Amino acid sequence: MKITLWVLPLISILLVAGCQTPGTFNASDFTPPNAQDISVQDADFNGDGISEKVLYYKSDDTVDSQSKTTNQHLLVISNENSQWQTVKEDAFANSNKAVLRFLRDHQVVDINNDGNQELLVQWSYERPMPSIGSYNIVTVINGEYKILDAPKLNNLEYLDIESGEAEMHLRSILATRNGIEENYTIYCQEDMEGKPMSNLYEKSCRELKITVTLDNGTLIRQ
Repeated sequence: MKITLWVLPLISILLVAGCQTPGTFNASDFTPPNAQDISVQDADFNGDGISEKVLYYKSDDTVDSQSKTTNQHLLVISNENSQWQTVKEDAFANSNKAVLRFLRDHQVVDINNDGNQELLVQWSYERPMPSIGSYNIVTVINGEYKILDAPKLNNLEYLDIESGEAEMHLRSILATRNGIEENYTIYCQEDMEGKPMSNLYEKSCRELKITVTLDNGTLIRQ
């Protein structure tokens, strides 16, 4: 009887410990009731072999007392101590701006060739525009999850004003092992004058390629 009393509790303890597994991920735990177009993507940002979850969804959010807008949300969710929890949320959707953007594309990349995964997220505008939109890079820097905005563009650094160049618009981006390749189309004033909006950008001056690198946690145009 003494042997039985000692052995059974030990077996019970071992069984309980062996049943401990990370919690099951449920997207509905992180989205409001009015969430639409929910999608989830895996990416291992910190290189620990355990993928984080990137959650995308749309929701109708109040802009002010009289209007609402449909915002696209992005959340980074990590399994911490066997519990899923939000570690980073894109601030754009909570900025209370009556500006719409839509998820265009997202892909896991390694833009600085260090062996760690980043996530390239592309956004498009609410209506057709000369530019394709904007983008973010989701990454981990010094142990902290970050959602980096594309660096602000100063057109005057690239336009040849004396030659009549007037506008430049982002046409495409491409993730490479050397960084993010931005491809721009440049338009001249003489080609745009007197034209309706429908064919304002039918003729361009030239194409321009710019590389953006990730350096010490900052996106920099080269």
